[in-house]
Amino acid sequence: MHLFRTKRHIFWLKISALHFIILHLAACAVVISAFVAYLNTDQELMAWTLIGMGACVWIGLVYRMTAGMSNCPLCHSEPMLSKECSKHSNAIRFMGSYRLSVATTTLLRHQFRCPYCGESSRCSLRIYKKG
Repeated sequence: MHLFRTKRHIFWLKISALHFIILHLAACAVVISAFVAYLNTDQELMAWTLIGMGACVWIGLVYRMTAGMSNCPLCHSEPMLSKECSKHSNAIRFMGSYRLSVATTTLLRHQFRCPYCGESSRCSLRIYKKG
């Protein structure tokens, strides 16, 4: 189990994980509300759907910025960003997504398995002994 060196990497990892999950939930809500607004020809619901689309864009931008600031303590890659490189054989998918697996385990269990190096990391600080 690997540990982080600074609190800021843990902070940005949790913020990006939270925004990733909120982005997916908001996108689902926008799609459903757009479908209902189209079927019922509801102008007010369509206006709220457009506001929701703008919120999804904003949440997506915040997610991308914070995901670039969080690194794996071992391989120093960004586990919350999708890259074209191959994933490790021990990497875990949740509902078909490696990033969703990292996000849920980070928020619920305070640890994650990096999809690129395959090692498990705990969201706590490394303690150095002076001696």
